[in-house]
Amino acid sequence: MRKRFDFVSSDRRVVGDASFTRSSAASNFPAKFSIIAEHVWLLEKTGAPGTFLVFGNDRRVPILWIRTLRNLAASVSFYLLE
Repeated sequence: MRKRFDFVSSDRRVVGDASFTRSSAASNFPAKFSIIAEHVWLLEKTGAPGTFLVFGNDRRVPILWIRTLRNLAASVSFYLLE
């Protein structure tokens, strides 16, 4: 199965994905961390020079992931929607 990204430029040089998770208990954070890691890994595998993830709704999970694991995703930009 192929991954379909939410955002792809016409020349495929910029690829992005969006994640709009609902609020959850802190006990679910490890599961959500693995989902973010999967998105990052898939984006890095595209070979696109520009990659990004957009997060909405519950900001706690992506903020904590970025603070603790950002070094694993040097080539991916992160955006938080209000």
